[in-house]
Amino acid sequence: MRTKNYPLRLQEKIAGYSFLAPTVVVLAAVVAFPLIYSLIASFYAYTFVSPGFKIFLGLSNYINALKDSYFWNSLIVTISFVLAVVSIEFVLGFIIALMLNRDIRFKGVYYTILTIPMLLSPVAVGLIWKMLLHPDLGVMNYFLSLFGLKHVNWLGSPIGAFWSVLFVDIWQQISFMILLLLAGLVSLPKEP
Repeated sequence: MRTKNYPLRLQEKIAGYSFLAPTVVVLAAVVAFPLIYSLIASFYAYTFVSPGFKIFLGLSNYINALKDSYFWNSLIVTISFVLAVVSIEFVLGFIIALMLNRDIRFKGVYYTILTIPMLLSPVAVGLIWKMLLHPDLGVMNYFLSLFGLKHVNWLGSPIGAFWSVLFVDIWQQISFMILLLLAGLVSLPKEP
């Protein structure tokens, strides 16, 4: 015997909205308000030294940003970083996910080792790698000195900093890509 799907009663709808309301309020306070405030402030001569909406500048802040060479350099570096991180994480993550998709021994140990970096706080990871990459006292330079190589100032040059931060970001975030791709591989049927 079929039962009819009756619409939710008004009380149940009110209860659902009342559970949803605190989340909407928090999101509005944390995301929407600062976003709108920043957008409005971008049209004024707003600084942290003298905050306020006294002098209206219109689009001149945006025009000045587009004329600034630092802005374009930052944009190019950011796009390069994102493209490099995403492509390297995807390729390495896919290779590792393919290896973990096989029946291998100690699969649980490999999962644990691979997910530990993802569970660490980005601030902690940054501090750990800052110490490891220290130009004088870092472990990386210690290993280089064992082979008779000079110490490298990993974070002292723009190119060195770019590749060091790229490596650290990939080291921490590749776990997520591996798990994501592995979940897709596991859901595929085993037969050809």
